[in-house]
Amino acid sequence: MIPSPSLIGLRNRHIRRWVRVYPVGVLLLNGLALYVLLTSFVTGWMALDYRIAGGVLLGGGLKEDPLYELGTSLGFWGTIYFGLNFVLATRWRWVEWLFGGLDKVYRAHNFAGRLALTLLILHGGILILQASPDQALLTTYLLPGVDWGYTTGVVGLLLLVSLVVLTIWVKLSYQAWFASHKWMGVPYVLGGLHAILLQGDWYMIALTAMGSYAWLYTLLWYPTRGTRIKGQLTAVNRKGNLTELMIALERPVVSQAGQFIFIALPETSGRIAPEVHPFSLSGRPDAHTLRISVKALGDYTRSLVHAQPGDKVAVWGPYGSFGHAYGDATNMVWVAGGIGVTPFLDMLQHEQHRERNLNRRIDFFWTVAQAEDALYLEEIELARVQLPHLDFHLHVTADQGRLTAEHIAATVGAERFARATFLLCGPQSMMDALRSQLRAQGIRRPEIVIEEFGMR
Repeated sequence: MIPSPSLIGLRNRHIRRWVRVYPVGVLLLNGLALYVLLTSFVTGWMALDYRIAGGVLLGGGLKEDPLYELGTSLGFWGTIYFGLNFVLATRWRWVEWLFGGLDKVYRAHNFAGRLALTLLILHGGILILQASPDQALLTTYLLPGVDWGYTTGVVGLLLLVSLVVLTIWVKLSYQAWFASHKWMGVPYVLGGLHAILLQGDWYMIALTAMGSYAWLYTLLWYPTRGTRIKGQLTAVNRKGNLTELMIALERPVVSQAGQFIFIALPETSGRIAPEVHPFSLSGRPDAHTLRISVKALGDYTRSLVHAQPGDKVAVWGPYGSFGHAYGDATNMVWVAGGIGVTPFLDMLQHEQHRERNLNRRIDFFWTVAQAEDALYLEEIELARVQLPHLDFHLHVTADQGRLTAEHIAATVGAERFARATFLLCGPQSMMDALRSQLRAQGIRRPEIVIEEFGMR
């Protein structure tokens, strides 16, 4: 019996939804981490058994000691994850595709960086501990210049730890944090030289070259050339604490609903720092024009009030997969928190140009602190007039308290609630709370789609 086209389409939608939750890149990255954990556990157990069987407690650098093998293997895997960390920062399209969206790429980037740091610290610590009875070997390891193979490794590890301490534990301005982050490639190159000088294996040369290329691409090529599009500001509108920028592009660009871009204003020195920052699209008036709506939350976003029509803009993107669920689902609940409304405004514009689908239903909840914070209320109401399948619900927390899954279920009805796909964008605390509540109500993970992109 041949499946009907409708059944095939339903099956494909289910597959796409599960791939959104567990994209190939995430499975590979986490699968490799699990392999590293298991093999390290086995080697660690062998090192313990070696000592129980009568081997010396500390091997003095003895290469037959499984503890030595554990230390060196952790350095190898740490180098792999360190190099992958730079690849994940490139914003290459194939990387985004592999991980199902740039927001997931940046989560993987954070995971790979932390794992690389842990493995490399263990690598150095275990080898120093294992060599500790042999003072001559310790001198070779630790005294600068005695053996440049070891010196490059020790200096690279100390520099890496110092940069991570600055990144995580020291409160820096964004500019200082970003500048320190650029130097992460130096300890990577030193670590690669450490392995090459001591072993000279072809695969360590290849790994060092791969990570170094990705680092230099991100540092030198992407900010000045990359895949950017030139444009300029045609309008700067101020709405309360929001700054709305209209960007005219020199060539058209295609975007999917709910995506985001990176922008920089390179010729506004003295008014706005020439930094690259991400913002959700809040509308596409035409193929040559983008709109972003920015809330003043930090130094850079506050400085955008000084933008002026005619300012040059560099645009990278669009990126993101938040709108993929929008394209697949017919029964949706959108939940926006505050400025998290921006990707939904873009979706509304796409929705107004879609071919009408009588089976399509959307419930749109927008939660704001005060009624006057709903600065795009008129735009949404106009869209609702044109979209009979859209129901809009403004939720004012000052009057109604926090929006909950129970309130959403009571509003849309139990049957629709159970079959809906939920798209959430807003403060992280709101999204975490709603995700937990929705899961407790029996909503499956593939039906909860969250936009959680962050630079830092």
